[in-house]
Amino acid sequence: MTDAHIFRPSSRLPVLFNLTLILLLSVGGFYSFWQASRAGVGPVFLLYLLRSLIAVVLIPLLVYRFFSFYKSAYQLERDGVQLRWGLRIEDIPMDKIQWIQAMKDLEGELPLPRVRWPGSVVGTRRLQDSSVVEFMASRTSGIVLIAAGEKYYAITPSDPDGFVRLYERLNELGSLSPIPARSVYPSFLLARFWMDVPARNVLIGSLALGIVILAWVSFLIPTRDMFPLRFGSDGSPMEFAPSVRLLLLPVIYGIIFTADFLGGLYFFRYPERRTHAFVVWGAGLVTGIFFLTAVLFIQFSG
Repeated sequence: MTDAHIFRPSSRLPVLFNLTLILLLSVGGFYSFWQASRAGVGPVFLLYLLRSLIAVVLIPLLVYRFFSFYKSAYQLERDGVQLRWGLRIEDIPMDKIQWIQAMKDLEGELPLPRVRWPGSVVGTRRLQDSSVVEFMASRTSGIVLIAAGEKYYAITPSDPDGFVRLYERLNELGSLSPIPARSVYPSFLLARFWMDVPARNVLIGSLALGIVILAWVSFLIPTRDMFPLRFGSDGSPMEFAPSVRLLLLPVIYGIIFTADFLGGLYFFRYPERRTHAFVVWGAGLVTGIFFLTAVLFIQFSG
């Protein structure tokens, strides 16, 4: 029988905020991309293209932060505290914890992460005494502070007072067998991925294809004003588009590459699902070859 108790951060506002923001960026990015595909040569095309690129950069960040929040949990037991925030894991033995208190009961103010939003109050800040506080929190209120040596952990369980009271009760009972200390960072997964030679080669191949597609398109655009967009049954061009729209090809591939890489990493975390990761990455590599073939076809078709 275990005495482990799991607390989760408050989820109503973070879920609503992040899903709404992801939806708005997705719709805005798709609309900008669609408008760019219809615009002619000029600043209007570049403006819509820039907007779609901003969405491409921000959406994966928001999705990862939302995934981290969704997978977060604070587990408190007699032998220690286990903190989970996405790919970030921190196990603290009970004998290493000096105290746990609600921030509202402490004097002074805690410096918050500079970049934060509901569901994503994460990062580290240095205090005046040179100690470090790491945030694994969903909001700026209801913070519970865990003191462990020279480092502090700021968390936001949905029941802050209940978390503190449970710690005090378990601490009075004493620890029979403290859990092993463990710190796992997202960078560890990337390092493990990079050490896997087949995975690294697939990534390098997909990235190289993207660079070749971008370079080839950049070379192709100045050589012609228009390119064939649609062909008739006899193979003759029936519809043309401004050649600057060819820039949409590397943009589309960049979106696919990003989603493909992150999706593969999700499966790569589990040894029994490595095959799934390579299937996802392999699909991205095949897509890159298809895009490169399309660029070659456009070059030699007109």
